[in-house]
Amino acid sequence: MKRLAITIFSIAVVAIAVIGCGSQARKLAHGSEINYLTKGSPKIEYTSYEFLLDEFEHEAKRNDWSSEERENRKRIIPPGGIITVHFESDSIQYANAGNYTVVLELAGKEIERKTGREETPEEIYRQDKDETSYWSKLVVNITEELKEPLKVYVIDKLRSVRYEYDVIPESLSE
Repeated sequence: MKRLAITIFSIAVVAIAVIGCGSQARKLAHGSEINYLTKGSPKIEYTSYEFLLDEFEHEAKRNDWSSEERENRKRIIPPGGIITVHFESDSIQYANAGNYTVVLELAGKEIERKTGREETPEEIYRQDKDETSYWSKLVVNITEELKEPLKVYVIDKLRSVRYEYDVIPESLSE
């Protein structure tokens, strides 16, 4: 089960473009919008349940899973999809996901809260700029089906700042 979850997440990360910071809505590859409501916000991405399900079906077919195995594994796909928050900085401290908490809110009600793990971020060397930066991520399952826009808050404990986002799934913007 854990391997499947990692596989689904890995596929989603590879398949979806990471959206840059800004104050206007940005389109994701599969049509959903993310509104960055706080300047200097960490990058986030939204991967819908439908996208995860499609990738799951490809994986099931590729691995020739039985219908029973398929149904058992399908249960781990979160009904609302996933939010991935990326932290990148030239400081290990500010790139450490353990210094952030992500809160998901639907219809004014908190549905999920997750704090990152304290661990050393991945080191990234950019040869063209001859500089090193650090990167980590925090993945949060959306435990409820999205029938309206999702509010995402990223709480930065080091800077005492709360970043705010609106996520509007493609199914709601049609």
